[in-house]
Amino acid sequence: MTTGQRRVLGIFAEPAQAVAALRELRERGFADIEAYSPVPVQELLEQLPGKPPVRYFALLGGILGFAGGMALSVLTSLIYNLVVGGKAPAAWIPYLIISFESTVLLGGLGTLLGLLLGARLPRRNPPQPWDPRLSEDRYGVAVDCNPEAIELAARILADHGAEDVLRA
Repeated sequence: MTTGQRRVLGIFAEPAQAVAALRELRERGFADIEAYSPVPVQELLEQLPGKPPVRYFALLGGILGFAGGMALSVLTSLIYNLVVGGKAPAAWIPYLIISFESTVLLGGLGTLLGLLLGARLPRRNPPQPWDPRLSEDRYGVAVDCNPEAIELAARILADHGAEDVLRA
């Protein structure tokens, strides 16, 4: 939430109501929208703006791991002129083992980074306003908007069956 913006949170009993409210908010031009759900709801996820999938982080980590492992092996053998068994200092085939291991390592770390960024973890403070029912059995749609658009956002949430509309 940027400076000067306020947050409006609608709490819904049914996921279909939250999906309809989120869809109308997007149609009206609201861009900074979050949804809260106790269980995954595919229709709700489809309406949210997409984040880069975790697989891109894993792919980037794997590519960097392979390149880094190969560079580490080749450059080390060239700098220190390590001749093993009469082979050339930069023997590529034995270095594939080290490259594979670093691919797995950095691919796993990239996946972990993608998961943490995608889930926005760690979150030090819960967003305000917050309602504990969102962690139990209710669905929430929060929208950050300018002060002059608060009433429009609150009306859209209420029109789609929000039990409560909280403002912060």
